Order: sequence, then C-alpha cells, then structure tokens
Amino acid sequence: ENGDLEEGEEEEDGEGVEFLHDEPLASEGMAAVLNLAKRRGLLDDPTAKKKKDDPAPSLNLEYPDEYGRPMTQKEAFRKLSHAFHGKAPGKMKREKKMKKYLEEIKSKKIGNVDDPTHHISKLKQRQKASGKAFLVLDQKLTAEDREKLVKEAQKLAKRKRKKEKRKEKLARLAAKASKKARS
Repeated sequence: ENGDLEEGEEEEDGEGVEFLHDEPLASEGMAAVLNLAKRRGLLDDPTAKKKKDDPAPSLNLEYPDEYGRPMTQKEAFRKLSHAFHGKAPGKMKREKKMKKYLEEIKSKKIGNVDDPTHHISKLKQRQKASGKAFLVLDQKLTAEDREKLVKEAQKLAKRKRKKEKRKEKLARLAAKASKKARS
C-alpha cells in the first residue's frame, strides 16, 4: 500500500509540474528573464503607463506669432525668453522676419510658384507669345533679343539722365530762392 500511495503521489506531482516544461528557460540571459517576467505580467509596459497617466492625451500646443502663423518650438522659446528678460530681438532680426512674412504673403497672392504646373503654364504662355512650336531653355540671346535689351538699356539711361537734370535744376532753383530770401 505504501508503494501504491507513493506512486499516486508521484503522478499527481508530475501533473502539477508539466507547466514548467512549457515555460521558456530564463537561463539564456537577461533578455530571456525580462521576456519571461513580461509574459507573467510582472513587468508593466512603460508606454502603456504613460498613456494611462496622461491627463490630456490629445492636447496639441500651437504658438502663433504676431501675424497669426504657427511658430516652431525654437521660435516660441525665443519669444518667451525675450519677454522674460525684457529684451527684444535686434533690428536686423525684426527686419528679416518682416521680410519673410511679406514674401510669404506675396507668394500666396501669386500662387504656389514652386508648383510644377505653374512653371508649365508660364512656359506655355511664353510659347504662345513667341508663336513658335519650341522654347529655347538656355539663356543664349538671339540677335533680336540683344537689340531689344540694348534699346531698353538706352531708354533707362535716358530716363536716368533726365531725372538727374531735373534734380540739378530743382537744386539751382532752391539755391536761387534761398538767396532771394536772404536779401
């Protein structure tokens, strides 16, 4: 009888130990130990915990500048820093920012110049204007183009000379008027 009980007990112990044979061994290294602990639920996923604890998961901060455009993090920090320290960006930086803003407005009015369809439409307009079935893409000038450019340059030089003469004449008249006023 004692032998029978011991055999039965061994069978029960054997059934209870089978689950250990299905588990991977943790003796293969630290990665195996971590994997085993994660399977058993002893380790939490740090990203999942972050998501649970986040009070505003869909909050998206945008920092608009004085023109209403969104600023980058760097620009927002600089603005905050300037306000905190009671200083303002320099004259050149302000001018540069204003110039960038004006160029952005100008490009919006014109349309997207970088768009390939814009370039194609411009090329088609040039082709229509020239009345030719082809376009010369390189910038070599033809004899007609050179003549046009020379004539335009001459007109501009003539206008410039006229302006200078008007300024000289106005300066002389102002000098005469000041002499008369003195006497």
